[in-house]
Amino acid sequence: MAYKRPTGKQSKITPLEKYWGKFGQLKTKNDPQWINTHLEEVHEDGALLLHFFDTQLNAMNNLDVSAFKRDVAMQKKTEILNNARKKILSSLKKHIDHYKDECNKVEQAILRVSEPDSPNDPNKTTLQFLKFQEVRNLIRATEPKLREQMVAGNILYIQALINAPDEIISKSTLNRLRRDYAFKIDPTLRDQEADQELIYKTVRRRCAEINATASKILINNNIDDPTNPKDHFSTFPPESEHEQVYADNRIREFDRREEARARQKEFDEKESEGIEEKAEKIERGKRKEIPH
Repeated sequence: MAYKRPTGKQSKITPLEKYWGKFGQLKTKNDPQWINTHLEEVHEDGALLLHFFDTQLNAMNNLDVSAFKRDVAMQKKTEILNNARKKILSSLKKHIDHYKDECNKVEQAILRVSEPDSPNDPNKTTLQFLKFQEVRNLIRATEPKLREQMVAGNILYIQALINAPDEIISKSTLNRLRRDYAFKIDPTLRDQEADQELIYKTVRRRCAEINATASKILINNNIDDPTNPKDHFSTFPPESEHEQVYADNRIREFDRREEARARQKEFDEKESEGIEEKAEKIERGKRKEIPH
């Protein structure tokens, strides 16, 4: 059945925009109307997540840690913030992963158009194998630079190469030829792929805006964002070589800072233990000097 873009729903002010749009991170005006249906759940979850995050932030600020040492008190407050931050990312990741999977499903549907049959009859299976083998030998005997032109648009030749034991033409070239053939058979597949990609990008952008709103809340409260870049890029995977380089650099820089903090903490603890030990020795010495 040919693909037809679904009818959209009229956009309306959502709780996400009503309560959290004031932070200036949500850009909903440019959303295509026909995508609104796919954004409903993201908007509902986003509003709940930001409410939860704001509640946890208040709980952290109001937590009574007067009975604890300074480092333990900081650890308890940081733990609340870290858990709240991770919950936002893990929840957003589910939406992003779902729509990325939908893109992959469309891509597989396009390739299935040229997928060879799997006959149940052993005789037909043998005949198919011999036919494909003959075609592959014919293509192998052709100059490599002419093979693509030879295969393009020929479904028998395309199918013969799909399960070839060797790479007669590159996999990327074969996939492109398979896609071209599928679009020729059903041009609406190209529209379906483009629409699904736009849905994914819109959902991912909205999730990024929700995440940025949480960061803006922290900025307004003069609190550093504790998010580990590994968690961030697990939720928002790099989609280009440039983005991957940036992500790798962010992760390395974060790891170096954490290692430096750990070394400093270990040093401070040893220093503190040394000072306490010296004070204890002095105190024991004083007790010995006191006559009984």
